[in-house]
Amino acid sequence: MTWHQPEDDARAIVESQLLSLRLRSRGLVEKPTGVNAHLPPQPRRIYLVGGASRNTAIAKIAGEVLGGVEGVYRLDVGENACALGGAYKALWAVERKPMQSFEELISGRWKEHEFVQKIAEGYQQGIFERYGQAVAGLDMIEKEVLNGE
Repeated sequence: MTWHQPEDDARAIVESQLLSLRLRSRGLVEKPTGVNAHLPPQPRRIYLVGGASRNTAIAKIAGEVLGGVEGVYRLDVGENACALGGAYKALWAVERKPMQSFEELISGRWKEHEFVQKIAEGYQQGIFERYGQAVAGLDMIEKEVLNGE
């Protein structure tokens, strides 16, 4: 394979960030249920905000690396997406019912059709699993570095 700079450099940077996100969030995702129960653990949806949500190449790579049973979505809530996300997490911590998921609480409080748009496919069989092998390698390398090997 030939490395075409800067195009391949840009893709490698995006992939490395998303692989790191997948590694660190793997304990937070669950195996899909219902008709998608045969799929590996992954988020139901991937939401992008800000500049990443306006870049179709980043959205495509996010779906390939992170999965997302229902796809990758642009969440257009202005320039305060991080603050809004933090506020929603605080609300969930204080007001959730026993065993209520974050998605269950928040879905009752927003009008998705007003500011959510699907921008890319999520899970793609074969591609997601290959990135899973890369995540395992990243995990192994990080552990070696932390153990001083």
